Amino acid sequence: MSAHGHVLTPRKVHRNHVYTACGIVILVSMAAILLLVKVFKVMYLPGGIGTIFCFETTSLLAFGVAWLIKGQTLLKDP
Repeated sequence: MSAHGHVLTPRKVHRNHVYTACGIVILVSMAAILLLVKVFKVMYLPGGIGTIFCFETTSLLAFGVAWLIKGQTLLKDP
């Protein structure tokens, strides 16, 4: 989306795709925690990594990427 009356630049379209991907990663991570821990009772993934820790980390990384893009640290318009 762009403000009313503003042109949607190719960079803005790219940012919107990244926001969508980050949102999907966050939702899938939350669903994986719910399914693996609550339904299947899997507390540790192969290698001894905690299930909640692993998927919470992926969710936070996706949030961080979206934050950096929104703050125009990454993918800003020229």
